[in-house]
Amino acid sequence: REIRAVHDEHTVRVYQAYNASIASAAVEAQRFVPPWKEGRMTWIKPSFVWMGYRCGWTRKDANQSRVLAIDLHRASFDKLLLDAVLASAQQGERSDRDDSGASAAIVVQWDPERALGGDSGRHAFTHPLPAQRSLQMGLRGEATRLLAVADGIVAAITDVTSAFAAVGAALEAGEDTSSLLPVERPY
Repeated sequence: REIRAVHDEHTVRVYQAYNASIASAAVEAQRFVPPWKEGRMTWIKPSFVWMGYRCGWTRKDANQSRVLAIDLHRASFDKLLLDAVLASAQQGERSDRDDSGASAAIVVQWDPERALGGDSGRHAFTHPLPAQRSLQMGLRGEATRLLAVADGIVAAITDVTSAFAAVGAALEAGEDTSSLLPVERPY
């Protein structure tokens, strides 16, 4: 298990797919604003390929038709990780509830990383790499609200839909996609 992401000394990039109205508003405001709803849990992913698989390279459905690159301040990303509870803890290893009974604001899970190559359809031209685990971080409650705060944990929001669509089209055509993928390094 390791986090692989686009990152530098100041930021760590994660991805999330949204519908067109939420994505446009977030890019314009450089934070999450209505019609985005802070009450919903949101899962962010540092892996480009995993995000492509999840949203079907922007073709899965209208609610995942736009992909945003969310550059989080590195210190904020680190704090989210430190405060996170393993999702598996929800199944009995450890409770994700505090003494008041409220759910943990941040959960993480390690899913098999995806690699390019495979069937279309639900596999989105990818296949699992069982020996590699990819991080997903679920935010809810106060952690989700942090995405909406001006000058908060978000350094920048960029619409990268065209990059995901280009990879999807190249995969469908059987073309090489290596030049289209971002360089993700261990974090």
